[in-house]
Amino acid sequence: CTSASHTADMFAVISMDSPPLPLIKRARGTDDDGTCYFCNFSPPVPAHVVVFVGEASAVPEGHTAVVTLHLSPDLPPKDIGTFGATSGAMSMQVDWSDAEMAQSAQLEEDGRLVKLMVEFVAMAASPKAGKGAASGGSEAKRPATAAPTAIQGATSRKRRKGASPTAKATKTIKGLKPSKSQPSVAEFAVAASAAAGGSAGPSARWGHSLSLLTPTEALLVGGQGSTALSKDGVWKLDFPSRSWTEVSGDSLPARTGHAAVADAVGGKMWVFGGAKYKRFFTELHELDVKADTWSLVAPLGGKAPACSYHSVALYRGEILVFGGVHPRVDPTPDVCSNDLHVFNLAQKNWYQPPVTGTLPAPRSGHSATLVDDVLVVFGGWDQPNAIFNDVHILDITLMECGKVLLAGDAPTPRSWHASVALPGKRQVLIHGGLDDDIVALGSAHILDLDEKRWYDVTKAFEFAPRAGHTVVYCEAEDSLLFWGGGDNDAYFSDMHAVPLATITALCVH
Repeated sequence: CTSASHTADMFAVISMDSPPLPLIKRARGTDDDGTCYFCNFSPPVPAHVVVFVGEASAVPEGHTAVVTLHLSPDLPPKDIGTFGATSGAMSMQVDWSDAEMAQSAQLEEDGRLVKLMVEFVAMAASPKAGKGAASGGSEAKRPATAAPTAIQGATSRKRRKGASPTAKATKTIKGLKPSKSQPSVAEFAVAASAAAGGSAGPSARWGHSLSLLTPTEALLVGGQGSTALSKDGVWKLDFPSRSWTEVSGDSLPARTGHAAVADAVGGKMWVFGGAKYKRFFTELHELDVKADTWSLVAPLGGKAPACSYHSVALYRGEILVFGGVHPRVDPTPDVCSNDLHVFNLAQKNWYQPPVTGTLPAPRSGHSATLVDDVLVVFGGWDQPNAIFNDVHILDITLMECGKVLLAGDAPTPRSWHASVALPGKRQVLIHGGLDDDIVALGSAHILDLDEKRWYDVTKAFEFAPRAGHTVVYCEAEDSLLFWGGGDNDAYFSDMHAVPLATITALCVH
């Protein structure tokens, strides 16, 4: 590849035990249309690769950076991923074949190297999509490359295993016989009330999701009623009229314990995970809000976790999945996890980023609320009797996590509560949930990240205690809207609007 006038500081991270390694620019023949960078490493091959440039603009306009690993002339180059001018970085969890692992071991024994190569190539109109492609539309055609040499790597991080709040190891409350896929909560009777101020609306349920599509609309997905998964699975809520409209969700199997996140600006929503009785889901479903159509997002790399009662957050084009219940083959109890999995929406690949610091203990039924560049993890539950009210903060930009000590009136330990980030301030609201005796709670607290203090704001809430419910912020009314959930006597389908000013007025000490 020819020398380009555009220069870039480019680095690769292949191990948490060593600093980022600079890539060297090299010139090749004039028949290729991009710039090449490379570095050599000692094997073994890595489980995870990060490549980045000093500035995103370092990738020339109209070009894509294609990342490959080369182990041997006898093996084809390993496609790792691509990134473009808008991202300037790529992070990829690498799956190695038996032949590649054997070649890596041979290279290590012989004292030889493996090569990581990055090539800036012009975008082609209709090429074959490569693994880890960064964006839709035109993609890069990878030129033929010489096959040299390695990379020092890390083995895959092992999951910390907790016990499962599922049917294989659980308490039974009031005769409820829980399915394998759901925690033992209580036997709820059916609540006949309809959504306040609207049409008949969704059936009463808990374990659903409710996500903002626009400033005036939200979408409800899934959940479980008194005896089975909710068959009326997908509903759209119009805030001004408080009216519900059932919408088609034929391509979205019924489920509970899933999580959803939406990009109101980009007009997309994603639903991930959850369970339908003994089946745990790993598919990622995407809703195009404007077209009102669902599609499956097929991953090009990495492995999606099978989980329910986990949390998700959307941050800079990536979906972060933390914790939850992970299935195991009977009669082994299911386990709770404290793993962090990330799906890059542009590259369409799953990976597990290396996180430093202290992670929360394995848990499910927790909350993980995004505030600016940090993820606030609170509460949750793990078998046999661990229930949490600790707070951990994950700095997503640095991938550093730690437990936070806070002043004020902290919430009691709980799980399956509702949480939401409050607008304009670095604050998180926690409401309701289940305590250690499987009793629904009605208390509410605000965590102020700047003051590092909890505030008890329970007096602002007059509706019945509940768990497994949801809350969203309605900007037009400057209110929080709560829907659904249940307690030890009933499932709910009621809606409650609580003015934000009424809540925050109680943040005094």
